[in-house]
Amino acid sequence: MFIEGESGVGKSLTIRHYLDRNPRRRETDANGERTIIPVLSAMVPVPGSVGGLISELIRATGDPLWNKRTSRLGDETARLRTLIENCSIEMIILDEIQHLAPDGKESLRKSAADWVKNLITQTGIPVVIVGVPYASRLIDRHAQLRNRFSLRADLRPYDWKDRQSQKKLLKFLDLVDEELPFSARSGLAETETAMAIYQASSGLPRLFMKLIRSAAIRAIRQDAAMVRPEDLAVVYEEELNHFNGNFPNPFVTPPQLSRLVPSGDFAVDDE
Repeated sequence: MFIEGESGVGKSLTIRHYLDRNPRRRETDANGERTIIPVLSAMVPVPGSVGGLISELIRATGDPLWNKRTSRLGDETARLRTLIENCSIEMIILDEIQHLAPDGKESLRKSAADWVKNLITQTGIPVVIVGVPYASRLIDRHAQLRNRFSLRADLRPYDWKDRQSQKKLLKFLDLVDEELPFSARSGLAETETAMAIYQASSGLPRLFMKLIRSAAIRAIRQDAAMVRPEDLAVVYEEELNHFNGNFPNPFVTPPQLSRLVPSGDFAVDDE
């Protein structure tokens, strides 16, 4: 499976959520105690390389000797395959896969695609790759990988002007509100507040979670019973306003539908 989306849409959040639902654990059997890792996740390093990715995967298993690399990719891959078997790994997630598909590096793209294909074939376990849309060239130019990653999920920012997307955003904000450590609900999913959060973040989960998290910290430090509009307003000015200087603070001046920011207008740093 290939999960694609621009920076800030929630790719890393999706990975963390899946890892939380499938935690590693310790088990004891006839051979002694070992760590079981249902899902192994690693981020492709910068600059991208197959050897660097293998090292990150080995490190992600908890192997204390992860940095004791050999010069042969075959040996390192065999070491990784042994860890996959010993830890009963059932799925591998490769995040920031675009680092293996840079411009002008056709040889790297080909060797990376071949390595991923061989890993799937040799281990027999599913691999999920995650990255920005242009990372698709890693698989689209490799016939065998293209067949293996025919299932794709395109993550996009929430869009207030799309009714279904708006309903999903309100549901998400309600769930976030429920999990906040306060004695009272903060009303994040109430229409006016939700519209303001949308405008402040352009519907990007990374930005509105940053906003809510910092506002909650401010409220806690002031012994408030909930996240208040003033907390959101202050945090917006301090942390998010530089992303979009064209609109007034939506938590001070109520947002209007005609002024809602089109999805994707913010430039967001890589996740």
